[in-house]
Amino acid sequence: MPKSIMFVMKLSFSIFLIFYSIISFSQVEISGEVVDYKYSEPIESASVILFQMDSAIQVTYTDSLGKFHFADLQKEDYLIKTVLLFGENLTEINVQSDTSIVIKIEQPLAFESPCRKTLQKNNYILNLPLDTLEIEEIRNRTLGLKELIDQEEPQIMRIWNLPAFGYMSGTMYEFSSNVNGLWKLIKYEFESNHSELMDSLHKANCIYSDSLYYELLDYTIVSQNQIVSPNGWKEFENKNFIGRILSSKDYCEDITKSDMYCCMDGISYDLEVKSENLYKFIYFSNPQEYPGKYEQVDAFLELLFYLNNEFK
Repeated sequence: MPKSIMFVMKLSFSIFLIFYSIISFSQVEISGEVVDYKYSEPIESASVILFQMDSAIQVTYTDSLGKFHFADLQKEDYLIKTVLLFGENLTEINVQSDTSIVIKIEQPLAFESPCRKTLQKNNYILNLPLDTLEIEEIRNRTLGLKELIDQEEPQIMRIWNLPAFGYMSGTMYEFSSNVNGLWKLIKYEFESNHSELMDSLHKANCIYSDSLYYELLDYTIVSQNQIVSPNGWKEFENKNFIGRILSSKDYCEDITKSDMYCCMDGISYDLEVKSENLYKFIYFSNPQEYPGKYEQVDAFLELLFYLNNEFK
């Protein structure tokens, strides 16, 4: 092979190596963390999409610590789009070296403000959610069980435990106190004919309204047990569960959609409290999934913990 050709080939290869080295050493990385804007807590499983010139070039997801990483990038301008189930964020970034960023996402609230309303009815002040759906459900549920549950002593508090797939069935704890101030707790297990009713309506190809549904809905008490506290009611009174729940800021003012709808197969609770001339109804959806954020939820979780440990 002629020396001139060999020289050209070596020169070309050297230029390629130099060019490759420049490209290799010019590559940079972007690492980052996605956190909640208000609480600075890491957000897991957020989609993080890297754009260049309006084209998505890399996609990744945040880990349990909210962290993500993009490698093998050129020194360019990029757009990072972070997407959650509720809410998204756009971050423009010019990358000239390895870069670490923190992306804060402000998540939308679950309820409109104000989220509650106050009404006067007879001698009672009613403190209720602004959303009437839960009120209607508990009203129909209470009416359906009215003839079946103990009505002799005044109820101070009721907790309705409703599994997501219980289909209008579940557990109800009823706290009451007599004229001597002695507490009593009754646990009810109840079922409904929801599944059979829906099957019948579908088979009949019936177009039905909510009023017809609730008219045909029927409840049954499966079990009813008065539960005696082995240690008395001293801890219950000392913890002041009812007072703390009533005096806490209503969590619906601050809860985000990602907390409220964090899972579809969880458990919801309806809490009814009567205190002097006040009746307050509070709906909790999957409260175990967001401890430590909302004072009212934490007080309720303490009450549940007390129930589960004291009345096993």
